[in-house]
Amino acid sequence: MMSFQVSNKTTNVKCRTRKGTTLAELPIMLWFIFVLMLMPMLSISTLTLRSALMNAVVQNAAQSAAKAKTFSAGTAEKPSALQAATQAIISSVRQFPGLTVGSVNCVILTTPVLAGGVSRSSTRLAAPADSSRNIYQIETVVVGRVEPLIKMSPTLFGVIPGVTAPLLVTYMGRAMSENPQGLNQ
Repeated sequence: MMSFQVSNKTTNVKCRTRKGTTLAELPIMLWFIFVLMLMPMLSISTLTLRSALMNAVVQNAAQSAAKAKTFSAGTAEKPSALQAATQAIISSVRQFPGLTVGSVNCVILTTPVLAGGVSRSSTRLAAPADSSRNIYQIETVVVGRVEPLIKMSPTLFGVIPGVTAPLLVTYMGRAMSENPQGLNQ
């Protein structure tokens, strides 16, 4: 009968280092970080910034309209509130890419001092303004579009405002009329 002898020697097995797997996974992780996380965050932050800029433009237009001497009848030297608001919006929107203005509306808000109800007038006042009985404000409403930074194809996700299509926005700005006596002109 044959006998076998088993040795008690331990074999040297080399373990792999972690550096090799990290190098192999690096391109996948970089793609994941930049494409799947950073690009949507950049797009959302761009939409937020452009929306804030559109809001600031509308507030500026309301201030310009409130400083006008008249509401609808203006001259080249002294534009009306309607002209001043439109000019302020158009000149400001040209400076920022990704903003588009659809419509601009100006309205006179009349609030009685003693009562409380607010009345709206999209045309000039029929009678001269009475500052002792009423408070007069100019309200500017702008309907526009805010474009995303990177517009994705609608075939993948369908039409999603802010991702595959422009975001439709409506902003309103109000300011106290600085020349209420001209609101009937």
